[in-house]
Amino acid sequence: MPAYLVAIARVDHWTEDFQKYADQAADLTTEHGASYVIRGAPETVCEGDLLRDRVMVISQWSSVDAAKAFWESDQYQKKIKPFRDGTGIYDVAIFEAPDAT
Repeated sequence: MPAYLVAIARVDHWTEDFQKYADQAADLTTEHGASYVIRGAPETVCEGDLLRDRVMVISQWSSVDAAKAFWESDQYQKKIKPFRDGTGIYDVAIFEAPDAT
């Protein structure tokens, strides 16, 4: 069953290292067979304040296990994720897609 990795971030310091993070995370996401549904800031916030000044990333995966394999991989955790250290606040979760039947 498909899954989604969802990240909502407040990026306070868009550094050169953060750009490396964004580029390398995108490459690794593609290498792991996932695709982006959303990647960026909202065009319009229609209601509320939670999403103001935030960036959202939603990637679609073949399964929860595939999303976890990406997230838990040494490549992501040890080589890519450290580039974002000190750049903002990040909330990340993996969701299983609802059954289509």
